[in-house]
Amino acid sequence: MKIFYELAWLWQRFVRRTIGIAKISKPSISINQVEMSVVEVGISLTDKRVLTDYKKPLNAHSEIIKLYKPILNPKTGVIWIKKQILEESTVYPVSKLLKWEPSPFFYQKVSNTSINLPDNGFYHFVIEDLPRFYEASRNHQFNQVVIGLKTKYITDTLNFLRIENFIVKKYPIRCDSLIFNEKNIGGIFSKFYHSKLLEFSNEIKPTDSDQILFIDRKNKQKGYSDRGVKYSEIIARKFEDFNIKRVYLEDLSFIEQISLIKSSKLIIGFHGAGLANIVWVDHPVKIFEITEERIMGNFEHISSICGHEYTMLKASKLAEYNPQQISKQFDF
Repeated sequence: MKIFYELAWLWQRFVRRTIGIAKISKPSISINQVEMSVVEVGISLTDKRVLTDYKKPLNAHSEIIKLYKPILNPKTGVIWIKKQILEESTVYPVSKLLKWEPSPFFYQKVSNTSINLPDNGFYHFVIEDLPRFYEASRNHQFNQVVIGLKTKYITDTLNFLRIENFIVKKYPIRCDSLIFNEKNIGGIFSKFYHSKLLEFSNEIKPTDSDQILFIDRKNKQKGYSDRGVKYSEIIARKFEDFNIKRVYLEDLSFIEQISLIKSSKLIIGFHGAGLANIVWVDHPVKIFEITEERIMGNFEHISSICGHEYTMLKASKLAEYNPQQISKQFDF
């Protein structure tokens, strides 16, 4: 049956993404509209109202909810209630989400109480999903964690938290009951969730102290050209005259990444998921984001939440710097 569910889900997503869908009159539902028989409110969380990285107000009130018999996509964390997407299960607008998240025709039933740790990529894992999972898992009883893939940073996290009972489901499931922490559409990070990440990483010690790190990336495919990675070798050679440690975070375990980043006093890195690790530093440091044309504003927002000093640099210009300019730019 496992193969049947996997193939059915692959086929349904293929049809949705290639053929499209007819107009759906009511594609989503808010937790406030769900029948009380399927919802149990746990802990209410309150945080200071701030502007998100999308420059929209973040609704600082959220709740940890227990749902009865919802359908879950373990990979993305999207939840359906009676064929409608639960709005609080995603930060994306439902109109965009419908293009790749069809309401499942087939799903496997999972007994007992579950909690989900999604994998929407490393950046979204650190910034969106881990703080919410950590808070919910600390405050509610559950029988198993459901994950969509055995990604290394997911299994590293579960091992670190000493959670042994987890199941992998690559297709939608219907849970007897599900614990989840509400998300806010358009808002993915706040001081409250930063505090949860610092709490999560409290026992992880830094590898050193006062390091200057240059976060490079091994994946320099054409699709990343707008981030300026083609200049990485030139920039790295210019850094050789200074006490800068060049690192590839993809070579490290998740816990090793946290330990390394905690030891920094200045972080330089290309725009990408690796820079999400700046959340692990519990004191103000200087952050330099290198990019070319891809300017998103999210790392500037995260830096402000964490109390870091942020600067954005254009890769092509940095590649032309002489030693004096580099020294002045980074205050060496």
